[in-house]
Amino acid sequence: MNRKFILKKIVFVVLLLNILSCVYGQADTTIKIIDSIKAKNAITITAEVNYLRHYLWRSILFGSNDVSQPLLGIEYKGFYLNLNCNLNYIPKNLPEDLYIKKVVYDEQDIEIGYANSFKKLDYQVRFLAYYYFNQIGSPNTKEISISLSHPIYKNVSGFTEFVTDINAYKGAVYNNTGISYEGTKKKNDIEIKSSLGYGNANFSNAYFGVQKTGFLFWGNQVEVKHNFKTMYCKLLVEHNFYLQDAIKNETGVNNTSNFILTLGKEFTLKLKN
Repeated sequence: MNRKFILKKIVFVVLLLNILSCVYGQADTTIKIIDSIKAKNAITITAEVNYLRHYLWRSILFGSNDVSQPLLGIEYKGFYLNLNCNLNYIPKNLPEDLYIKKVVYDEQDIEIGYANSFKKLDYQVRFLAYYYFNQIGSPNTKEISISLSHPIYKNVSGFTEFVTDINAYKGAVYNNTGISYEGTKKKNDIEIKSSLGYGNANFSNAYFGVQKTGFLFWGNQVEVKHNFKTMYCKLLVEHNFYLQDAIKNETGVNNTSNFILTLGKEFTLKLKN
């Protein structure tokens, strides 16, 4: 069996699993890109199931509660493809003014990227496409993102992400910059992040409904990952404080919070030379 045939077969399986996950909510993947590059001749797939109390993205609280956002991905030598969607567990509770038709499956995202490192600098380039179904005022759109991370001291790193919209919200620019701590205690991996979210007027107008340029929120999150023999479990808690009065007045809230519970398993397929 040659390498091209194996790759085609794996891509087909990932696409099929993504369709099934969006219909039944049974799978989700995420990829630790930099670590998997060390296995130079291997394909990595990580499958997860998760529960999110709120649909929270870049501190923005959308109209959905009790959701799952399954994602299936495939990675090879730093290049990767992620397919994920949004599933509403209780569609009857969705707000009438945001939906043409209340549905379980209302969003499909595609992410194509490359991640690697240069000396101590980790970098990642991504193309993201967002497709929304039966939602009012949510046009399909696309983004390009560049992320950088560099160690500061022992387990502490500084990171920044630059994002620009290239489709429905052209000219919208977003940046998230902060520090992170990563440590391990026994079978538990701990990650703590604190960052500032910045947006220009086009971004804040598109997602908050206000014409404001500057730091929009201060966000903090803690993630604990427990590793079992063949699987792992993660708990992530986040809290965000809005920094602009215009956003507080428009949204009616001063802060947002969320928690995510995840169960996952990583698969590695070694290829022959």
